[in-house]
Amino acid sequence: MRRLIGEDDIAHVDAWAVEMRRLIRERGVSGPPRPLEWSDVTVAAEGRVCVWTAPRCQVCSGFGYDTETGDRCPCRGPHDGGVVWKVNALNNARIPAKCIARTGRDLMKSTAKWVEEWEPSARGYVLISDPGTGKTHYMAAMVRAFIDRGVRARMLDWPAFIRERKASLGNQTRLDAQIDIIQTAPVLCIDELARERETQWTEDVLDEVIETRYQSGRTTIIASNGKPADFEAYMGPRLYSRIASMCRVVEFRGLDQRREG
Repeated sequence: MRRLIGEDDIAHVDAWAVEMRRLIRERGVSGPPRPLEWSDVTVAAEGRVCVWTAPRCQVCSGFGYDTETGDRCPCRGPHDGGVVWKVNALNNARIPAKCIARTGRDLMKSTAKWVEEWEPSARGYVLISDPGTGKTHYMAAMVRAFIDRGVRARMLDWPAFIRERKASLGNQTRLDAQIDIIQTAPVLCIDELARERETQWTEDVLDEVIETRYQSGRTTIIASNGKPADFEAYMGPRLYSRIASMCRVVEFRGLDQRREG
């Protein structure tokens, strides 16, 4: 007896057609699915930060394993070092939009070697120089190099963090989440550390952040304007002692990004 086509059959065909159109749009041309590659990823400045975007992998749909065979996908998906992992790590790194062109190739050989040989709990750096010498750009390049190596790193703009901290007062969940980021980041780059220390409250926040990083034993990189002697006097004996045990204090000499583009 011949079966009539029902609504469920039509819905199934419609869903199949939608999925085929999606696959054709993603692949561009007909042919076997191919794994996601880094060349498929795009980056754009959105607001104050860089945002990386990747299409869905045709082989694993972003899960890291071939959806048909179960084999590990060459893109590695969200697993450490995979394309999706790297996109997520870069977006979480909060790299400033003005540093969109920076990569690990911008580092000096000594810094690149340090990143390559880095181990958890390695001592970090305090980069001190006059404003406009490229400290933010250099830290962004360091973050890119760490993530390329498969190590999560994050930038923290100190003035913006102080504003976010103030806005979160009364919301313990947000306050705890902010400190959790500071405590758990394997590598944390704090930019313009000294600019916002104007009240007892901001001094207390600074104390909390430095103490949290000190107790975590994780690598901290700091950028500050001025001279090394001024930085020591500004921080005071106790805080400077903490920072000096965590970081090497160096006078940074770099390009003036504001004058030279």
